[in-house]
Amino acid sequence: MLKEYVIDIREFDGKLRELISTGLQEHAFKLGWKGWPARDNPGEVFYTDKKVLYFDSDGSIAHNSFIDDAFDNTLITPADFLALTTEDVQDNSGTASAACTDKKPKFEPKQWVLVRDSKEHPWYLDIYSHYDDEEDGSGIHFMCVGSGWRECIPYDGNEHLCGQVGEP
Repeated sequence: MLKEYVIDIREFDGKLRELISTGLQEHAFKLGWKGWPARDNPGEVFYTDKKVLYFDSDGSIAHNSFIDDAFDNTLITPADFLALTTEDVQDNSGTASAACTDKKPKFEPKQWVLVRDSKEHPWYLDIYSHYDDEEDGSGIHFMCVGSGWRECIPYDGNEHLCGQVGEP
């Protein structure tokens, strides 16, 4: 699991912002980030015109036009981010829920479940398909109808968490 960072590059415009964003993304790939989850090409630079970049613990990169307080990422300057090493960005605190990620689940296909990618995100209702135990570094193991997730809990008994951020 990686530490989380947010980098504000709003002070830069045009080609300069594009070059800085490209350099930050390329460095992030070397440190272990995979890239943009909505894109088909992990490790490829995209969205170089965006004003704020988020580097999340799950290895994904996101963007926004402003710093969103809903994210729990550490604010860091572009220069300080570029100085980080692989060892600097490893988060060994074990913040992921052991009940959700450490054991192969005992869910049945077509079972209603609540899923999310990290503790900062709300739980979503989905239908369980299968468990993918292949280690590709993404942390996504819980395969549901149309999507894969990092965390999964039964819907029954946790109905109150649907659409909410919180722990079971």
